[in-house]
Amino acid sequence: NCTFNNIVIPESRTGINILVPTHPEYGIHHGPAIENILFSNMVMDVKKAFFLWTGDKASSPASLRRIRFDNIIASANRANFIGGSASVPVEEIHFSRVHITMFGDMKDDFNGVAPDPYGVFGYWTKSGLPYAFYVRNAKKVTFTDVTLDWKRATGKWREALKVEKSEDVSGSLNPRMI
Repeated sequence: NCTFNNIVIPESRTGINILVPTHPEYGIHHGPAIENILFSNMVMDVKKAFFLWTGDKASSPASLRRIRFDNIIASANRANFIGGSASVPVEEIHFSRVHITMFGDMKDDFNGVAPDPYGVFGYWTKSGLPYAFYVRNAKKVTFTDVTLDWKRATGKWREALKVEKSEDVSGSLNPRMI
């Protein structure tokens, strides 16, 4: 249980980065339980605003659930990734009152499809995924009053939201399309 409030993140690679890793060599066999977190009243100038991921080898009781993002303004030039694994999906992720200005020239190195499993390493040598949000292996993800500004985005950007292998992803993304 944790709250992050009234934070400015200037010129950074990733605004909010939450991972559920496993490291058997250090005695971390299933990954931690990360739950009940609120991020609110934030401003970010980043390459990627949100990256939530349960590692491919995570197993119960590991979790990444009940995470809320409220009243956030960001500028980013890469997709936001909300992804679990087949055995440990991300759950109950809520975005409300979020505005993201997407910018930059998208090359679409992945041809619109995130590698599965989606690795953390090697990603930054590519141009990224051509969506504002990419959701995979998730349950109960909601978008309420989320706006996207595409005026400064060029290249091969695609739609605002891409969803794969997920259940109950809903809400409103109000994009200004290219």
